[in-house]
Amino acid sequence: MERQLIMAQKQKEKIGILQMNIDNFKLFNDLLGHDGGDQLLTAVGKKLQKLAGEENFLAYFGGDTFLLVVSDLSDEKLTKLLIKLNMSFKKIYHIKNQEIRISMSIGVAAFPEDGSELESILKNAELAMYKAKENSGIQVYRCSPMMRQEEQKTQAIINHLLNAIGNKELFLVFQPKVNAVTEKIEAVEALVRWHNEELGMIPPGIFIPLAEKAGLIGNIGDWVFAEACRQIRGWEEMGKEPLPVAINISGYQLQDSRLLIKMKQAILNNKIDPRLLEIEVTESIAMNVNVDVSSRLIEMKKIGMSVAIDDFGTGYSSLSRLHELPIDVLKIDKKFVDDIFGSEKNRAVINSIIDLAKNLNLKIVAEGAEIKEQVDFLKAKQCDYIQGYYYYKPLTAKELNEHF
Repeated sequence: MERQLIMAQKQKEKIGILQMNIDNFKLFNDLLGHDGGDQLLTAVGKKLQKLAGEENFLAYFGGDTFLLVVSDLSDEKLTKLLIKLNMSFKKIYHIKNQEIRISMSIGVAAFPEDGSELESILKNAELAMYKAKENSGIQVYRCSPMMRQEEQKTQAIINHLLNAIGNKELFLVFQPKVNAVTEKIEAVEALVRWHNEELGMIPPGIFIPLAEKAGLIGNIGDWVFAEACRQIRGWEEMGKEPLPVAINISGYQLQDSRLLIKMKQAILNNKIDPRLLEIEVTESIAMNVNVDVSSRLIEMKKIGMSVAIDDFGTGYSSLSRLHELPIDVLKIDKKFVDDIFGSEKNRAVINSIIDLAKNLNLKIVAEGAEIKEQVDFLKAKQCDYIQGYYYYKPLTAKELNEHF
């Protein structure tokens, strides 16, 4: 590849690099076994080599990825090549008596506009390929200046996020849980926020996925748990009756072998009653049979904490799996509350979840109530607790202190 780039530089020729990744290859590998997976890679490689022709250069890039270097690139040549590749994807491969039909995500980067060095072009081709994967149904993504700018911005956010805890840039806000009968705040949910001096306020919808991508979500989750414990201790030192605090735990944290040790340490350091802590896991995480969620949650219950299933109704829960989990609370996902009056199905789902919770002797919390009609409906259905802007937006600790 370096030779092709050097030649292109000398001749001032435009070349392209296509990074091609087989979609869902792990599923094929699981179906066919490793030997079958290798046979599929070999068959795909032979087909791609034939399509590449003598004037282009094909390389196996490891895993389920191939690189194709296209010489003397033009839009017309690229279009014709992509049509050929698309046709090849429709070919059925016969591996171990199985008929396999593949698709590929392709990222395209070109010299010189997407980089003057091989490393930068490969990086941009990879970036474009992942963009193709993120946008379901799009097989080919071309690198662009906008894409590179977005990537630079993303990397800048991640770089700042690396130091956010040490620089004390993270803070908690608290979403009150209101008793549906008394309309008093009886508990809160801790939510992490981030303010950076240079970037300003970064919405959690942006920095949480980036933290997961960068492998930082575990550190942030540990900080949130410890900070929630410190807040409970702070209320006690103020002479207030502390509110129970719900804390979201990610799937990544549940796989941390030291999670329970760190939780116990934070509880001991702050000398608080663990019964004031509620652990929230999403339904999709709770139903993941590949992670031993149940045993982890059982250990948390032994410590004294309660357990809630968040976003309930959005996943694929089975009653048998639900019965196995040591849960105390079900939380109705906001999307069902949003459309209570626009969808009869959503009303039916809410009714079913509340009935299920009552039958299992669980508390029920509805999220995202914003108007009186939603609150009245939930009260009529004997929902236990309601969260949402109808009562309160997320409050800082100082703001919350004024309401209880």
